[in-house]
Amino acid sequence: MFLLFHNHLLHKGTLSIDELKSHLGVNYKWLERNFSEVVGMTPKCYSSLQRFIHAYTAFRVQKDLVRITADSGYSDTNHFIKDFKKYTGQTPMQYLRAYNMKSCLTESRSRISLEKSSLDCSVIL
Repeated sequence: MFLLFHNHLLHKGTLSIDELKSHLGVNYKWLERNFSEVVGMTPKCYSSLQRFIHAYTAFRVQKDLVRITADSGYSDTNHFIKDFKKYTGQTPMQYLRAYNMKSCLTESRSRISLEKSSLDCSVIL
């Protein structure tokens, strides 16, 4: 079973279930039953989640949907967008807008804090 986890982690969810069961020399029912007992979800769900985690992590850094889609093993961008919404509750664009808004607020607060501390320092001097 360790090999199973190891293969999925190495391939970031892009290893097909057929490739995995062939590599292990087991049938799908055996794989599904044993995997579900250990992990709590089917191999297909686990693989999909791993692929999304890999793509989501890349998206937070790159913001390039086309490249992330291709690099993460999604068949097309729409499939990634659908998974993004399924797992996060928002589309990638909604996420970016919210992320940019938070980023702007944090930056503004930092700037205000710096300006305030400079004012405080000038009063002391």
